Order: sequence, then C-alpha cells, then structure tokens
Amino acid sequence: GETVEFDLVVRNDGPSAAADVFISDQLPAGFSVDADSDITAPAGVTCVRSTTDAANDTLTCTADGAPADPLASGSSIVVTVVATLDPSLPAGPVTNTASTLSATPDRNPSTNTATDNIDVERFATLSIDKSIDSPVPPATVVAGETVEYRIVVGNTGPSSAEASVLGDALPDGVTIIDASIATDQGTCTAPGGLLTCELGEVLPGGDVTITYDVTVDAGFDDDDVVNLASISTPTPFNGPVEDSTTTGVAT
Repeated sequence: GETVEFDLVVRNDGPSAAADVFISDQLPAGFSVDADSDITAPAGVTCVRSTTDAANDTLTCTADGAPADPLASGSSIVVTVVATLDPSLPAGPVTNTASTLSATPDRNPSTNTATDNIDVERFATLSIDKSIDSPVPPATVVAGETVEYRIVVGNTGPSSAEASVLGDALPDGVTIIDASIATDQGTCTAPGGLLTCELGEVLPGGDVTITYDVTVDAGFDDDDVVNLASISTPTPFNGPVEDSTTTGVAT
C-alpha cells in the first residue's frame, strides 16, 4: 500500500560513446507507476509507462537528445521511479530486473541487465466502533425488549486486512435474533450466542458495517447489558482492537 523509490543507473564504460541508449524495466506484479510525475529523467531522456498485461507495468526510456545521446564514455543516465505497491500484495521477497541496450556495439553485454530484490511487508491499521441504534443512549431498555446494535470495522492501511474476523460474545441474559443479523461484506453466524463474522479482505480506506438485534430476557436481573466486540486478521496489525457498549436495564 506504500511506495518504493528506485534508481535505474546506466553507465557507459567506453571506450566509445553509446548511441540510442534504451532502458526497459518491467515492474513486478503488484507494483504500478501511477503518474508521469512519478518518473524523473535527465535532459535528453524520454520515458514512457505502459501496462503490458493486467499485472505488470513496464517503464521504457530512450536517450533521444543531448547530452544523453550519444552517451559519452564515463557518463551515466539516472532515472528515478516511484512505484506504488498494491495493498493486497503478499509479503515476501520480490525481484525487479531492468535492462539496457544501445545501437553502438557492446563488447560486454553481460553487464546490461541488473536485478534488485525488494522485501515486501504487510501491516493493517484496524478500528472497530460498536454503538447502540435503539434505544438511543442514555435511554434504558426494559427487560423483555430489544437492543439494536451497530458495529463498524475500518482499515486505514497501508495494507489490506486479509481474512478479517469479527467476534462478539453476547452476555448472559440476552438472545440474538438471527433474522436481524446483516453485514455489507462477508457472512455472519451466531451459534450459542457467539456472533462471528468472516469479513474477508478489508481494503485500506474501506469499512464494513454489521447490525443485529438482541432480546433482553424478561428475567434479566442485572443493571446493565455490557457487550464487547473485537476484530482480528492474520495480517500483521495494531491488535488487539475491540470496543464495548453498555445499556442500562429497567426491570
């Protein structure tokens, strides 16, 4: 979900000047160059970004003017590129390979390709907000009536939160109304009074809303209904992330 900056450095070790220098870099899957302003090239070098397929962006640069064309012996071309990583990109090492060529014969073409390894990490910043839609706090609920809950799960990234799961263990003395459970992403079940919602991937900047109703048992003999919900993901994140509500009960 963040950006990475890298330099493409082409040096002419001579002895002759190199004419019509060409640079190509097919970025790894999940890396994208989103704007022309993400490419910085010296005078005399023109760069073009294109998508070769659904997964890869390709950067091509051509030396087409002075002082880069021809490239004098001992001189270099440096192109700086800022690429954005897909927030769903898996963690692990990624390889980026770039190459160059010239119209001038090269006695040592084995040095015309270079590879860099990038270690991709993941991190999601999750949030959870649990509230009561009815009765509107600070109003109390009467034993035997219902409480309407709303939970909003958010992710401010930079990575997506994979396989996110919401857990909400209902307290003794309340019964969830299965038909009232609704989520705008994933699926929810509540066996034995444990609400579990498998939300899947929560993207950066996105949120998921879950609503459900419970009935407070007619024989409920406590002063309050206290309810705690939490969200988790196998993606490294800012856990534990949880929120609770308290509703007064009138008997």
